[in-house]
Amino acid sequence: MKQEKRLGRGLEAILGESGRDATRPGVVEIALDLLTPNSLQPRQRFDKEKLSQLAESIKARGVVQPIVVRRTDGGYEIVVGERRWRAAQMAGLRSIPAIVKDLSRSDILATALVENIQRADLNALEIASAFDKLLNDAKLSHAQIAGMVGMNRSSVTNYLRLLSLPESIKADLLDQKLSMGQARALLAISDSRKQRALADMIISRGLSVRQVEKMAKRLVERKPRRVSVHAPELAALEEQLCALLGTKVVIRAGKKGGGKILIEYYSEDDLERLLSTLKG
Repeated sequence: MKQEKRLGRGLEAILGESGRDATRPGVVEIALDLLTPNSLQPRQRFDKEKLSQLAESIKARGVVQPIVVRRTDGGYEIVVGERRWRAAQMAGLRSIPAIVKDLSRSDILATALVENIQRADLNALEIASAFDKLLNDAKLSHAQIAGMVGMNRSSVTNYLRLLSLPESIKADLLDQKLSMGQARALLAISDSRKQRALADMIISRGLSVRQVEKMAKRLVERKPRRVSVHAPELAALEEQLCALLGTKVVIRAGKKGGGKILIEYYSEDDLERLLSTLKG
């Protein structure tokens, strides 16, 4: 997923000079079994292969960069560095270098969010969900969130809008079957059935963001037909065909039970796409 060019104001802005060296002053060794994952961790999935690679690196070189934690009753909660903690367990370590910080709830979430964004480890839905937590749990405004993570306010708003998509489409976004640009284009369509139909086309045909935007625009710009005797039935059929084909479809009923189906296309490539769909 392509990220903003300048994401995050930097971890030092939130944590202070926490350091990048596990041997520097202020770093302590903490037993792995005293650590618990960050309950506000924005990352919802960990890449097993990358985790294994990190574990092998830790076996060879140790943990080079300390994790950041905060004290809890009877232990510590990880603020930054859950991947290193998990990999250290896989590598057979008993303890890990850490820096202990006293942080607010909003700083904990923002810190984890900034670190993951800077590493390009989060997809669009994970970022949106983290922003939603900052909005509702920490009671921050869109502008405050933007300032905290180094984005402009409109970018924060665009991420949050993704949460209004149907659950099935959000799952596709989380699984990286859809990009943020493709998902945003679907927001122009209010009908969830049409959104789902177009999302399926994106996944099966690898449509570009521009293609999705054009198709979404066609579906939105459809004008209601003049009322006729069979208008309700025909309108429903038109809706189904529009969603299926991703273009404008008009059904014209004849006087003796027959009629015409008019399907619009906008380029030779578009025609090929429609023919492929009709052939199944």
